[in-house]
Amino acid sequence: QLAEDKLKRTEAWKTYSLEKRVELLRPYKLTKVLREEMLNLKKTGEGGNMGLKQISSGVKKDKLVSTLTEYLKDSENHNE
Repeated sequence: QLAEDKLKRTEAWKTYSLEKRVELLRPYKLTKVLREEMLNLKKTGEGGNMGLKQISSGVKKDKLVSTLTEYLKDSENHNE
């Protein structure tokens, strides 16, 4: 949240279009969602039978997978 707020306070931020702002904020939003989703999971089992169990039923495991996939794609695009 601190980095996002710092970005919003820059002079350049005022000149960016809505699309540019969304593009710049996307990694922060994805990281926040990913963190929340990961904190909602608990490891189950041992050895080869490990798995994940939801702590709160209000959050779906599929959302974690899709968020992580988006996060990784953004990271790869950023590194190119």
